[in-house]
Amino acid sequence: MTPLKAPLLAPPHRYAMQRTLIFAARVIALLGIGFISMFALDVLSMEAPLAPRLAGFLVHLIPSFVLAGLLVVAWRWPGVGGALFLIAGLSPLLLLDNPLWTNLILGGPFLLAGAGFLAGRSGGATSPEPG
Repeated sequence: MTPLKAPLLAPPHRYAMQRTLIFAARVIALLGIGFISMFALDVLSMEAPLAPRLAGFLVHLIPSFVLAGLLVVAWRWPGVGGALFLIAGLSPLLLLDNPLWTNLILGGPFLLAGAGFLAGRSGGATSPEPG
């Protein structure tokens, strides 16, 4: 008598872990976008008329709008969004002339979110074991 073989689908706890990773990546990305967005508030304290201050505020929010767009992509396609978040997380290290720790604070949340999206994306059914 041969033993019963497990179905080709992943066990239920794997799906729970994927959902948890995706949820955590979404929360980390939202918190990172909120952190980056706080830097735009600096413009509102300037001594200038309201119109230039609002224009400067919107200009300073452009990175937040781009990151929010990446989050929309990652929400639908975690693999693509995870790769894009990794690129976004590396961009301060490559483009800014800050100390390393500053660039890691700016890009770290997006590196974590990208890794979470990539780790939590669904891979479909597992392949059968030989034998």
